[in-house]
Amino acid sequence: MKRSWIYIGVFVLLIVILFIIESSIPKPIDWTPTFNEIHKKPWGTYVLHSELENLFPESDIEDALNTPYEKLKDEGRCYNTTYIFIDEIVDFDFESIEELLDFVDDGNKLFISAEHISTDLLDKLDINIDVQFSYNLNNDTLKKPLYFTHEKLTNKYEYDLGFSRSYFSAFDTSKTVILGLHSFDNEEYINFIKVSYGDGFIFLHTQPYAFTNYHMLKNNHADYVSGVFAYIDNKNIFLDGKRQEGLDEQQSTLRYIMSEPSLRFAWRLGLAGLLLFIFFMARRRQRIVPVIKKLPNSSIEFAKTIGDLYYSEGETKDIVNNKIAFFLEKLRTTYFIDTSNLNEDFKKRLHQKSGVDQAEIDKLVHYIVFLSKKDKIDELFLITLNRLIDNFNRKAL
Repeated sequence: MKRSWIYIGVFVLLIVILFIIESSIPKPIDWTPTFNEIHKKPWGTYVLHSELENLFPESDIEDALNTPYEKLKDEGRCYNTTYIFIDEIVDFDFESIEELLDFVDDGNKLFISAEHISTDLLDKLDINIDVQFSYNLNNDTLKKPLYFTHEKLTNKYEYDLGFSRSYFSAFDTSKTVILGLHSFDNEEYINFIKVSYGDGFIFLHTQPYAFTNYHMLKNNHADYVSGVFAYIDNKNIFLDGKRQEGLDEQQSTLRYIMSEPSLRFAWRLGLAGLLLFIFFMARRRQRIVPVIKKLPNSSIEFAKTIGDLYYSEGETKDIVNNKIAFFLEKLRTTYFIDTSNLNEDFKKRLHQKSGVDQAEIDKLVHYIVFLSKKDKIDELFLITLNRLIDNFNRKAL
């Protein structure tokens, strides 16, 4: 009986400790770049979506939750319409590109803001995007200005977090108008252009983070967004939406439990009680297990040596190829999935087996395919690939 009271006391003490720890830990900020209109995290676009009626007071705004091909096929021929895409990576399949170009050719507008824009689309427009690197170690904390070329838009908007180093390095000057620039390491780079195509126009922009909650609420950055959208005056606007991706994320039972403080505390309390029960029962029944000294793990040192060698040689393309190969090998051995064809069926099976959101898997696979086609790969592409793979590994079952 006395021992039972000891167990109860330990359990109650554990509850109190867990409650104190849970109450004292501030909720961490989620900096995942989702560009989702229902997300209020820094890199969501909830604020932008809330201000659309003020930005386009004369327009009818509609969220487009399907692919451009499906959306434009359902709509039929459009008039006086703008189709807007804002994301870190905007990639299209062949059918969607053809539909979008026909859509613009009919006199409509296409607006894309992304660090990485579909290579197939850029090739059709004879446009090239490069990335400017800096050897200044303090560069991420420095203010980088964004501004327009229009004589009436003279303000400069200083950005730090989320600043993209992508810029337009080549385009057909007879069909292209430069609308905006950004300054980096005391040099000007083109980040906003208007391209004539048929009877319509295509607006391309390389600073998507300017439209996120973080910057919409900071200083005068909302004025920059107003300046960008001042070039759009159509009656109808299709805004590429990601609401369903957000709903899928919220519908995950465990993720919902962990997002609510009270449910998270109850979940951890239940686990603690179960572990406590197992611990005391094991002490009563388990015999002594001899201690075996753990063998040294030299694989980590070997991996670091190989990594340093690759980095010193500067072969970014080889690093990317090996990273993709190792990642696909892991998928084959972990989930028993055929990786010879990275098609829609592969992405759906990976979503079902890994538990990672379909949208994040689509973005990762699109980026792997995108890099596999490129002959020259710089450091920024490697960093982005590494972040996408780490994000997948962190969330995978």
